[in-house]
Amino acid sequence: MFSSIQGEGPYVGYRQIFIRFVGCNLNCFFCDTLSQQNYANCQVEETPGLKDFIKIPNPLSSVDVLELINKWHPEIHHSVSFTGGEPLLNLPSLKVLMPQVKLLNLKTLLETNGTLPGQLTEVLELIDIISMDIKLPSLAGKDYYSEHLEFLKISNEKNIYVKIVVTDDILLDEFLSGVNLIYQINPNVPLIIQPSSSVNDCRMPVSEKILKFHEKARQKLAIVRVIPQTHKMMAQL
Repeated sequence: MFSSIQGEGPYVGYRQIFIRFVGCNLNCFFCDTLSQQNYANCQVEETPGLKDFIKIPNPLSSVDVLELINKWHPEIHHSVSFTGGEPLLNLPSLKVLMPQVKLLNLKTLLETNGTLPGQLTEVLELIDIISMDIKLPSLAGKDYYSEHLEFLKISNEKNIYVKIVVTDDILLDEFLSGVNLIYQINPNVPLIIQPSSSVNDCRMPVSEKILKFHEKARQKLAIVRVIPQTHKMMAQL
């Protein structure tokens, strides 16, 4: 749990409190988070934004989390980002934390892999912003298009944007299959093309490929932006 600058997507540059949940139902090749491990302790900043982490035994209680948020000057933060891992695997915690966060006049932002539509329905009314990934099969190891389509249908009335991570190995047809999922539900949902950072043998796509992907996506969708992981440029978490 920490305070930092959002480095991805359309809310880049906003100060947020990040609550990172362990555990994920996927194992994507480009992932830079060790989500499959069980941790005896969690890490929490003592001072928001200073990276002075202390270890606290897991699981951290909802009461403790809310106490920390209250201490961390919520008025200087735009929102609380529930991230992971996959936060929708932790529904009991979300159901307790999200309403309390909203009482502090903070927005709730869910960062999700977009493959758990059933779980989404249980907390949909508590979420202000949805950051949904579309996982391309060559990176996720499996086709999740049916799950993504259902997820988009359920979240269509919310403030949602979609991210597609692309590497140098991604082919245009595979990328456009993800674009078409958005187009089927609502072509006005913003798409963020996120060039992969160099991690786990994934290479950032060359500039010509990024521009071609943007051009083709823009022919289908109203809002298409290219935004890399800017927090890494700023030495933010």
